[in-house]
Amino acid sequence: MFETYLDIMNAWDTRKGLAADLDVTDTSVRKWVERGKIPCEYWLDVTTLAAKRGHPEITLEVLAKIAAKYRRYDLGTGINA
Repeated sequence: MFETYLDIMNAWDTRKGLAADLDVTDTSVRKWVERGKIPCEYWLDVTTLAAKRGHPEITLEVLAKIAAKYRRYDLGTGINA
């Protein structure tokens, strides 16, 4: 269900809600969406807040797996999934 950072961000009803929960600007979250990434320094907060919103399945392990998938793709291994 949560296979991309965008999937994770979509666990919130709005981008503003995500920004407010993480105490960052709306612009920051908009840039994350544009880049398709959540900076790792927010992962712990994201997982804690997601669990409070009813998504305990969003874990550090899930975020790490997404990061690994992007890293493999970025390195040109041809793995895009």
